[in-house]
Amino acid sequence: MKAIILFTFLFFGHSMAFAKHDHKRHGLMPENNILIPANSKKSNSMTKARFDQAIQSVQTAMQPLLNALGTHVSIRNKWDSPIVNAYAAEGYVDMHGGMARHREMTFGGLLITLCHEFGHTLGMSPKYPGRKLSSEGQADYFATLDCMRRVYKSFPALLPQNVSGIPQLYQDHCRYNFYYDPTGLKICLASLKASVSMANVVHAVANPYFGYFSKPSLNKQDPSVVSSTVISTHPQAQCRLDTMARGALCSDQNVVRSQRYSTFGLYNFDFQAHCSTPQYGRPACWYKK
Repeated sequence: MKAIILFTFLFFGHSMAFAKHDHKRHGLMPENNILIPANSKKSNSMTKARFDQAIQSVQTAMQPLLNALGTHVSIRNKWDSPIVNAYAAEGYVDMHGGMARHREMTFGGLLITLCHEFGHTLGMSPKYPGRKLSSEGQADYFATLDCMRRVYKSFPALLPQNVSGIPQLYQDHCRYNFYYDPTGLKICLASLKASVSMANVVHAVANPYFGYFSKPSLNKQDPSVVSSTVISTHPQAQCRLDTMARGALCSDQNVVRSQRYSTFGLYNFDFQAHCSTPQYGRPACWYKK
């Protein structure tokens, strides 16, 4: 009996140690005790080489914007970590291997997860109270509105060949909005596909037993209407998918705007990334105009 109690304490204590909250950083999703080591049978087909490629691609694609803003953000490669989450703090992003190995994660999903974390570090409004980190909804929006476009334009070979499963309505919106931009059309479809992957990971972690029956989908919308903008918590997975989908469909060329202060130095600016087309603005399930 003592041996069982000791084992239970050690096992759960070990898991909780991995999930210990750091108030200086924010995770893609709430803390969880799911661990997927590199040799786990629960792993998907993600390899370290692809993991490294995703990190390098996003870091390189985002560098021109970072240079223009006078900031520095580095991605810390944590392939060996079994933690199923990704984190952002002022100046860095932590990408854990356990997150990349989740069964719902695809290579596109990994790219958009990295883009989301980068979105936090840029400090776009709305932000976490008292912090220089963008809220979860804003980071989701920036991921498809700006970052994924930079990644795919910088590395077109990363565009997936298969974008099946996207509802016809969304395909039509992509074709209409990027009619004169063949590359933009491909990026729109690829970003939608990647958004589904990330949203499914978030949903699966939050609903480990019965989540399959209520997975987020491009075929539905979160009907919620908030009375005030959600800035301190994580929106529901469907709401997050809706947010990323709107960013992907926006055809604006320059989305980083509304700078009010000097961009010299580190984090001494205040700006937003949003679409000029109301139809593709931030959804009411987390954002209050």
